[in-house]
Amino acid sequence: MEELLNDGSIRLHDYTDGIGIPLTGTSKEQVQKLKDIWPTLEDAQAIWPEDPWYYLEWLWWDIACPIDLADLPNIDIYEQA
Repeated sequence: MEELLNDGSIRLHDYTDGIGIPLTGTSKEQVQKLKDIWPTLEDAQAIWPEDPWYYLEWLWWDIACPIDLADLPNIDIYEQA
């Protein structure tokens, strides 16, 4: 992730307050901030005990995705005919 931050491929945002606030600092500091705000498995089990992994996936993609997906590089996928 640090390499993607360094070359500008992605930018990390904190959505814990519902507003995408860009994380600042070095790539290493940004990754640490992401680790600090990300819920633990115990947090997920308390919220969604029947499937905590689903909760974390749902949180990542639908609620608090710290990677601004609009900033991901375009990747073309080619299908072999």
